[in-house]
Amino acid sequence: MIVAKPVVPNQYWILKDGDRKIGNIQAEPGGFAVKINNHIERYKNISTIKRKVAIDFEKTVRQEPVTEPGNEIYGYPTTHRPYNAIYDVRHQVPLWTRESRSKSWSAAGWYRVRQGRAWTVVECPKLIVLERYPYQGPFRTQAEAQSVWHSTSIASSIDCVRRKIDSREILCCLSMMLEIYKPTSLDCY
Repeated sequence: MIVAKPVVPNQYWILKDGDRKIGNIQAEPGGFAVKINNHIERYKNISTIKRKVAIDFEKTVRQEPVTEPGNEIYGYPTTHRPYNAIYDVRHQVPLWTRESRSKSWSAAGWYRVRQGRAWTVVECPKLIVLERYPYQGPFRTQAEAQSVWHSTSIASSIDCVRRKIDSREILCCLSMMLEIYKPTSLDCY
């Protein structure tokens, strides 16, 4: 029996008879081209190929991204192989460098960093970014960092109300909380 192993899901398959490659199937605009031993035949759909050529299609298995076991420190992921791993007590973040002799430090994990009015989710930012801008983290996953967004938005809006502010700033704070108005730098200060 001929077995079709997917290379690109729903686009390209390699045909094997046992351990020997005998051809391929390739998606085309009008259907599929089946090439077996340098002979090409065209079919409209995969069910027709299964019926007429007797090909067994293997299921496409979705593979989860594999993180290398060495690419994390203190339980937080890193984007590269970490060197010089330390825990910064002052900032309360795990730090690492990309090379053994590097002087540029990165923080392990996912962070929410506020630059201007916007919070962005960043993986492994440099330490200097965390020193310059307000941040939240570290988080172990991107989804965990993004889930904090809603509670942060409300908390920052409530913080506006706690301070002594004038009417223009109240308008800006309330509109940010309701997300109906995007104030400009001239409106709010």
